[in-house]
Amino acid sequence: MIYFLYALIFLFCSMVPVIADSVAVARDPFLPALSSTASPILKNTWIPLYFAKAADVANFLTKSSVNFLSAAGNIRVDERTNQIWIQDDAAHIHAIEKIISHLDQREPQFLIKAKIIHLDKQYQRALGVLFQTTNTASAPTTLQFNESNTANQPGQFSFAIAKLMGGNLLDLQLSALEQEGHAVLISSPELTTLNHQAALIESGAEVPYQAAASRGATKVSFKKAVLSLQVTPEVMPHHHILLKITLNQDKVSELRVNGVPAIQTQKIATQVIVRNHQTIVLGGIMETASSKQNQDMPGIHSIPILGALLSHQSRRAEQSELLIFITPSRVN
Repeated sequence: MIYFLYALIFLFCSMVPVIADSVAVARDPFLPALSSTASPILKNTWIPLYFAKAADVANFLTKSSVNFLSAAGNIRVDERTNQIWIQDDAAHIHAIEKIISHLDQREPQFLIKAKIIHLDKQYQRALGVLFQTTNTASAPTTLQFNESNTANQPGQFSFAIAKLMGGNLLDLQLSALEQEGHAVLISSPELTTLNHQAALIESGAEVPYQAAASRGATKVSFKKAVLSLQVTPEVMPHHHILLKITLNQDKVSELRVNGVPAIQTQKIATQVIVRNHQTIVLGGIMETASSKQNQDMPGIHSIPILGALLSHQSRRAEQSELLIFITPSRVN
């Protein structure tokens, strides 16, 4: 019996170091195998973008109120190849790929056709145009068949929006008015632009003037005196297009300061909702040309006093209006 007790005591003493080592191992924080939570398995993937900018998409994924990456996720942008590199677990990468597929879409394109003409005021109806005077407020404006007086008051710049009545052949009518001398086509540009991107059209000239240079020398500088039209299209439901229009008319005035010509500027901004392929007309920029004509009797006009009594001098003022025709068309 005594030998049996000695054997138990010896066995217990030999197991104490093993138990102590096991406790120490269990408490070791540097052993990942015994960690309470396993680290996620991270994957690396490259996602190419074809229409959107990679930097914009990456900014959306990381800067929005909802973070689409996990706590261990990472994202990088290669601007040269327009790709996004993502490191994350499989579930987050799959969700991000779906989001990117919705963001990487082709933007709608528009063809903006414009015609800028000078038209005699009395021949405006020949084009079938009825005007609705429009303020420069930013609210969208729909086109109606209301007629109002669009003549400029002294010191004011009126602006009008109209559309052509159905069935008019614009090009044929303009050609007929040009041949009769009642219309002058200044420019007919065509531009292609993306959704929410501005298309800029300018027509005019640069005015030269002498400017001072270094060491008392002079140089020739230029100032723009142009008619500029900026059109920004935006897709609307039911085949409609919202046009944000900015019209700027610069003219050289007779005023000069130190030899530099002053530029008179008139500017308006408006928004119009139109249908696809519909032509709208901008008007309201009036110009008056004065002419003087002498009528006298041949052989008598050179006789003093008598020639003046038998001659007649008439003055004629012709009013013309600058019209801008805009036709937006969606091309994709």
